[in-house]
Amino acid sequence: MAFSLDFFRDEIRTGFYIPTALKQAWAAELDILALIDSICTRHNINYFAEWGTMLGAIRHGGIIPWDDDIDIGMMRSDYIKFRKVCDAHLPDGYVIHDYERKEDHWLFLSRIVSCEHINFDEKYLNEHYNFPWLASVDIFVTDYVYEDPEREKVRRDEIMRLLAFSESIIDNKIDDYSLNEGLKAFEDKYHKPFTSIKDRRSICIELYRTCEELMSLLTSDDSGKVGQIFPWILKGVPPTDASNYSSFVRLPFEHTTIPVPCNYVNTMSYRFGQFLNINKSQGGHGYPFFEEQKKDFEALYGEKLFNFSFKKSMIDTPRTPKISHAPGENENVLFLPIGPKEWNYFKKCFDMECARENVNIFIIPLPLLKKDLLGQINMSDDEIMNATHSELYPEDLPIISWLEFDPNQYYMDRIYIQSPYDDTGTYLTLPPSFYAKTLQQCTDQLIYVPLGPIDDFEKEYEKEYYNLNHYIKVPAAVYSDTIIACSKKIRQVFIDKLTEFAGDKSASYWENKVITYPDTTAFDSSCDNENKSILYCIGLNELSEKSDVLIDAVSKRLDTISEYADTIDISVCLYPNDLSLWNSANANLTADLTDILSKHDGIAFIAPAGGHADPDFYMHPLCEEVDDCAKRFDAYYGSPTPYAMAFTLQHKPVMIADYNI
Repeated sequence: MAFSLDFFRDEIRTGFYIPTALKQAWAAELDILALIDSICTRHNINYFAEWGTMLGAIRHGGIIPWDDDIDIGMMRSDYIKFRKVCDAHLPDGYVIHDYERKEDHWLFLSRIVSCEHINFDEKYLNEHYNFPWLASVDIFVTDYVYEDPEREKVRRDEIMRLLAFSESIIDNKIDDYSLNEGLKAFEDKYHKPFTSIKDRRSICIELYRTCEELMSLLTSDDSGKVGQIFPWILKGVPPTDASNYSSFVRLPFEHTTIPVPCNYVNTMSYRFGQFLNINKSQGGHGYPFFEEQKKDFEALYGEKLFNFSFKKSMIDTPRTPKISHAPGENENVLFLPIGPKEWNYFKKCFDMECARENVNIFIIPLPLLKKDLLGQINMSDDEIMNATHSELYPEDLPIISWLEFDPNQYYMDRIYIQSPYDDTGTYLTLPPSFYAKTLQQCTDQLIYVPLGPIDDFEKEYEKEYYNLNHYIKVPAAVYSDTIIACSKKIRQVFIDKLTEFAGDKSASYWENKVITYPDTTAFDSSCDNENKSILYCIGLNELSEKSDVLIDAVSKRLDTISEYADTIDISVCLYPNDLSLWNSANANLTADLTDILSKHDGIAFIAPAGGHADPDFYMHPLCEEVDDCAKRFDAYYGSPTPYAMAFTLQHKPVMIADYNI
């Protein structure tokens, strides 16, 4: 799958810092997802986003910022078809993990994995974004469940007995006599030759096969209820209506799309309740998933990987000012942004410098460069030239080309930097003359402004605190003279992390070095409109969930809000805005809906795209677009979409439409 280099940038979504290292993992997983999608498309197999991946598609328009894996689901019949054809289509090196093929994988799900082992082969790394660790996509299976709870309990108890017996074998907690007696009982019950199997692992595999046979007993003719039997039905979680999985629609997901159940709001409400509420602590494994692989590898080979090591000499050498200005002489200040969006995080510092007297300000947009694991730049000259995106910066900025400026030839009073990595990044770097270690020798004050604003968190917040490794335990923080935090709480966690990094005796050093500016909000979310403005958004789920009332309900709402057109500016949009996704779900209902929207007086209908075959249409994360949209309006009304999340995060009113009223 083709990714733009910008996909791998550090960025902040929903107040959460996502470093390049996580983006590399996402890219590797999205490649697997694309492979699964191609197999399913070729063989007419339905699959759908599951769990956090479905939540991410609906609520964020992509991967949940604090998530690090991709989960999909299939109905049992589709899963069986997929398993029959999957092996023939997997590229060399890709493997399937399940209880039959993988040791200690005692789960009723399959996992498509990018490689058989951790891989540092140069060709492999070049094809997998310098990501040597095992990436995967989990496939969960949904089965039909008895509508009679008592009948389901009988099946549930039967499966639990088989699993408990298997567990005693796996954990080596059963003697040979008890094992043989138990197998005889199962042999009589299921008419299988369990006692003739001599290898204990093979016995467990056959017991698990028997469990799957029990799970797959029912079909759509037998029940209108479905669920994931392992583990949720076994734990007593009630099933859901099979109608929620009768058809699927595609929603934007990062720079592609992913199928979700057509009744996806109903499905999410069943799974998570108030699913628009944020809970960053959710997750079923250590974060990030590849960190455990990295630790095991380092322990095996006795070598640290991708680590920036602290040395006391980095902060021991005294810094003395080298510039002495005569009265009235101008100071020189240099800003080194790494992208047009990232420039916004410099805005507060830039405004402060502009307010000073006798200051010359220079801005040099820097290109982020792709490198291999050995540090060699992997880009053509044209790609490097295009990587600065200078044309996207505000036109009135005093911009200079990085090719025309040698920091070693100029001594600056202050230099503001954003890139944390120097040469220590796992995939991206800068031109070496702009490394923090080099710039330190070219200025009296090197000021590191990490991307922000991020949400306040404390040391106990596992995921946020881990990600500090990627933007605080880094050259920019160590070599700078000042680090600017976006709040008092963030200042303290910066100090805590740096003190852990450099040792307890360094605490006072970081206390002096890390500061906050008052009101460091990077974006002004206020609207300039004289009238209040409302965005009314209709989500794709409404075609299925409210098909019988949708047109009439939308028409009545438009009539009502039109009465206030003189005092309130109303704009209406569809999510997703690619009309081909709507037509695939229900072309007739979509035509009726767009017709009444486009003809209604006094309301601005944001026309959807007519269908985009060009994959570049989705190259920029949807969260950027919805965040920008939320800044332009005062309030949100409509379906649960990523727009609703963006308005909520900007503390603007959000009203979810109920089309049954």
